Amino acid sequence: MKLKTLTLSVLLALAGVPALAQTAPTPGAVPTAPAVPPPSNPAPSSPAPDIAPPAPVAPVLLPTAQPGTSAEYVQTSRVNFKVLDYYLEAQPGKVVKPADLAAANKKLQTQRGDIERAMNQAFAAQTGKMFTRVLPPVNGNTVLLMTSVLNLPTAGSPQKTRAVNVGVTLTYNPAGQVVDASVSSSDPELQKFYKALDLKTLIQSAQGSGTTSLYGLPLVQGKATTTNATVPTQGLIQALSGLVGKASLTGVSGQASPLTTHTTTTYTGQDAAGNFTFTQAITADPWKVKLNIGDLSFDMQLSALTGGGVSVLRPDGLAFSTSTNQDISMRLSFDVLGEPYRTVMKIQYGTAVTVALKK
Repeated sequence: MKLKTLTLSVLLALAGVPALAQTAPTPGAVPTAPAVPPPSNPAPSSPAPDIAPPAPVAPVLLPTAQPGTSAEYVQTSRVNFKVLDYYLEAQPGKVVKPADLAAANKKLQTQRGDIERAMNQAFAAQTGKMFTRVLPPVNGNTVLLMTSVLNLPTAGSPQKTRAVNVGVTLTYNPAGQVVDASVSSSDPELQKFYKALDLKTLIQSAQGSGTTSLYGLPLVQGKATTTNATVPTQGLIQALSGLVGKASLTGVSGQASPLTTHTTTTYTGQDAAGNFTFTQAITADPWKVKLNIGDLSFDMQLSALTGGGVSVLRPDGLAFSTSTNQDISMRLSFDVLGEPYRTVMKIQYGTAVTVALKK
């Protein structure tokens, strides 16, 4: 169960001042015809056609804080883990007696509550720190460094935690799009995991989540914008395989389908302090992951993901506060080589995270 819990824990852990409105170019001057003497009886002139002025371009949200600007935040996360179903079934190609399967399932049901309590303990509510700092620009692009202080279990002593720093550096072009990304950690094992991630995966992951996904959106009150992002999670699984493989000293391989999310963001306006407020709603398409770790085969099928939240950003584009929640329904199965049964677990995993500017 320790290996199953480790694998599930890592997988679940995966799971500004607006720019000035652009000025429309002035239409080029229409060349005039050579002067011709007017006729003795000039015809009445026709009125000049009305020319509609160019439509104004809406300002967009951008991170405009000056280099050297920094902010500190307090993050609080809460988790609710429910085991909806927990049972055994025959592995493909295995023949088992119905009476034996029924007896094994009866015994398994006594462990259901223990599994739920163990997972809730593993993902217990936590309070941490986050920092954002504006770095010097690169080639006219804005660079932000976001650092989180995580409390992770200590190897060999799960009841003890250790502080680990994880830094995410994102580079934004003048339109507010992520053009470069990197992740680093003070923990050697996590650092190996992040180094194995490909740049495309990092950028796509960053562009579709959190405050980052708000940059570049038009500041038109009531306007809703829907974005569809597909992250090639095979790169995440390959990096995860290396991390778990080092920890378990066994051969690891894995496959994952791309993860596609649909996010609808609505700008709801500014408050008295000039802060910008957005609401977001998110859903995801079904997603499948398969890991082979030594003699263990692990399958995860995400059937439903819904969530949403509210983000408030300061006039300089840095976050003031955010609150997000997600509910995930998934089916997990574990096959152990040589065993006749497959363990199946259907779970509901809910998270609520709040981030607030430290006063």
